[in-house]
Amino acid sequence: MKSDTKQAEQVGAATATDRRTFIKGLSLAGAGVIGAGLTGCSVRDPKMTTDAQRFDAPPYAPGDQKVRLAFIGTGGMGGAHVEQTRELGVTCPCFCDVDTNEWSKALELYPQAKGYQDYREMFDKEHKNFDAVMIGAPDHHHFPATIIAMQLGKHVYTQKPLTHTPWEARELAKAAKRYRVATQMGNQGHAGEGWRLVYEWIRGGALGHVVEVHTWTNRPGGWWPQGVPRPEGEDAVPGNLNWDVWLGPAPARPFKADTYHRFKWRGWWDFGCGALGDMACHTMDG
Repeated sequence: MKSDTKQAEQVGAATATDRRTFIKGLSLAGAGVIGAGLTGCSVRDPKMTTDAQRFDAPPYAPGDQKVRLAFIGTGGMGGAHVEQTRELGVTCPCFCDVDTNEWSKALELYPQAKGYQDYREMFDKEHKNFDAVMIGAPDHHHFPATIIAMQLGKHVYTQKPLTHTPWEARELAKAAKRYRVATQMGNQGHAGEGWRLVYEWIRGGALGHVVEVHTWTNRPGGWWPQGVPRPEGEDAVPGNLNWDVWLGPAPARPFKADTYHRFKWRGWWDFGCGALGDMACHTMDG
């Protein structure tokens, strides 16, 4: 047990270093603010003067205004965020996706929105222009994007799995409490009325005491590769993709076409959490 605990602490420390290095690429917040998110979220830099930097900006849009929503990730699940929230009457001043080929849906629905390939740049330039952010990027970006958003006083909706490690989840919990922002993890299968009704039945004792649960998943069979060797060599990075930002806090590796981006990253520990991280939130928490 001691050995396992020590190993977990080492993994957490290594993760913190990688995340901290990537997060410090945000020039607006710098080491003073973002560093706080990696040491317990207990420090406010008194030298910071703008509303967003001091976290004193209004925590929500006034009643006569539409919520200003930013998106990180506009393809795949991020594209669903863009499309479905449109029905709620929000506005979108800006969005980010490392692949400009994935910008079409956002630009179609919000033609005046500014697109970015690096969310650190978006936070730098647009932090005064939006109230909340929805994050639908690959798993390894969930923590850095979420912690930056919360420390800038933004409400956050982050897709599942919330983080890559328990340490990251605990840090986000500290940040949410400190900065008093609204947060939610995206678990679309359980956001509907049907699951909420089943939850009420179970909590109300209608099914009796549940003692055993069985669940199956068809992932990764046919959905995305897992347990495959890392490919050798490298391919030219297409002009529409910012591969360095896609890697983000993960260790550097060469780009390989049709290997990681799009959607095939989940089976690689540097980027995803495997079938358990992908599907357990859908199948095990009902």
